[in-house]
Amino acid sequence: MFMECYDAEDEQNISLGTDTYCLVVDPGQWTVYGGVVECELSDDRLILRLTERAAEKLRTPTDIRLGLALDSAKLEVLRRELRRVLTSGRVNAVPRRLVV
Repeated sequence: MFMECYDAEDEQNISLGTDTYCLVVDPGQWTVYGGVVECELSDDRLILRLTERAAEKLRTPTDIRLGLALDSAKLEVLRRELRRVLTSGRVNAVPRRLVV
């Protein structure tokens, strides 16, 4: 699950490091704030490259490849929302490569 940062300017969020987007993985609700180094979306796949720290916290590999079977309307929603979420919050947490 990808979650947008809504209050990046809040001092408590800044001090806790929760001033950026969040990723949550089930089962276990493993959670990390930031951590996406690269994100590439094509018509039939989503590729994510995570920092070592993020992968460890989420209990996933650093390189994640997901096959997609979406119609063009759903794919456009995914493109728009991934861009919005992964650019929310702290600037230094935005993926260095974001191809959506």
